[in-house]
Amino acid sequence: MRCRGRKLLRDAVERHGGTVFKTVGDGVYAVFADAPSSIRAAVAGQRLLLSQHWPGMVDGDDLLVRLAIHTGEADTHDGDYFGPTNRLSRTLAAGHGGQILCTHETVPARGDAWPEGNRAARSWRARPAGCVRQQPDFSDRRP
Repeated sequence: MRCRGRKLLRDAVERHGGTVFKTVGDGVYAVFADAPSSIRAAVAGQRLLLSQHWPGMVDGDDLLVRLAIHTGEADTHDGDYFGPTNRLSRTLAAGHGGQILCTHETVPARGDAWPEGNRAARSWRARPAGCVRQQPDFSDRRP
């Protein structure tokens, strides 16, 4: 399941102009030139995963994954990215299976990337280290 799921997500990332730069366990880390492309890839990835039959899953159960998107500059070193990845990890940890979470930096940059019929819901995530108040993130309810 792990390899097949990563391949499906990699395909969605690459089809929308992104580059996977790291995988950790089930996780796939990718970079994009713009927020709308990352959102389109996340929605496509969720849909690909939901369209598959996963052996061992109870009939009618979906493989629900959570995805997080953050928009910002990152530093690169030896093919890896540093900087906003900590923010991204915290945002991802606040999510539930089936959600695509976007930080508040991504929301204004998303353009028309949310597909018709999907609704962006305001949600609150855990406070990042050093922040005095919670910051809103936005999540998509099932693509």
